[in-house]
Amino acid sequence: MNGRVLLLSFLIVLAGCAAPIDPGFADTATPTTQSTGQTTAAPATQTQTPTPQATPTAVVAQDNPWQEQTLTVALSIPEGDSRDYEPLVEAALAYWEVNSERYAGYPLSFDFEPNAENPDIIIEFVPHVETCGDKREVAGCAPYITDARQVRRPETIQVLSGLSDKSTTHVLKHEFGHAMGLDHSDEPRSIMDGQASLTTLPQTNATERPLPWDHAELSVYVDYGVVPEGERAEARAQVQHALDYYAGGADNYVPENVSFATVDSASEADIVIRFTDRSPCGVDPGSCGAVRGQDPDGDGALETYTHLEITLTHIDRDATGWHVGWWLGYGFGFEEESEYPDPFREASYSDRRGEWWN
Repeated sequence: MNGRVLLLSFLIVLAGCAAPIDPGFADTATPTTQSTGQTTAAPATQTQTPTPQATPTAVVAQDNPWQEQTLTVALSIPEGDSRDYEPLVEAALAYWEVNSERYAGYPLSFDFEPNAENPDIIIEFVPHVETCGDKREVAGCAPYITDARQVRRPETIQVLSGLSDKSTTHVLKHEFGHAMGLDHSDEPRSIMDGQASLTTLPQTNATERPLPWDHAELSVYVDYGVVPEGERAEARAQVQHALDYYAGGADNYVPENVSFATVDSASEADIVIRFTDRSPCGVDPGSCGAVRGQDPDGDGALETYTHLEITLTHIDRDATGWHVGWWLGYGFGFEEESEYPDPFREASYSDRRGEWWN
């Protein structure tokens, strides 16, 4: 249990939003022929009638709600964002040019012009995709188009801007699938499934942050289960010494705004401290700890802590506070003994049982 436990790269919702149907839509009218009422006499000499040359035109599939075989795609990037999104968009479009007929039922090609004036679709990269239909906090949003009457040119596809290249390409493929009429139950499921484990661009690891948590007030639950009643007052005092030490800044080793609040259950707590008869990390008396957290950039290191578990097994009562303090330091991102405040460096047997917090 002594270690850091990773949560998978964050699971995020991908969404499409049903586009409304315009009740006033009408099929293109059949052109009528108008006559001027005038006639022209045929020339007296015989001439050869030229053979008309057929002009090739793309045949648009009947199932294609866009009513065009080639769509023009433009790009919108947040001001100040210097990232090169074009190769990612091109990769997603290339995928659907090869696979649109197989999965959507009609062939489709794309003309990618980032600055096009009259595009069919605009890809908009945004810092947050707040809503998409009835979904919130999604990674992307696109119109779900199955009928020509739903098309409102230019249609907009929104994509979260902070994702890794691989995840950005995945979201683009997913949202273009919606724009072609595919929903979350359609193939290819590897792309159209409504949830995906996505990764962000590289982020600072928790151990390199001033505060590894995303909030400074940490909730604490203490389970004194195996502590005899007559020793609980001392155990509580020892735990409180450790909490007070870090709430006071731990000799400037943690931010000054750190504080702790006790809660009534482990499920509510950021930090759980347990006194047990059996250690999860060994057969000998001692203490151990583990953190859980999030690894949104998928680099194998936590970027944010969400939970700290401290276990104490048959620790001398007057050394309890020091052991709790050591693992609290672990929960603030200290990895090596040299990174800890002075009371936890090369502490002797008596140091651990003294008033180290003063």
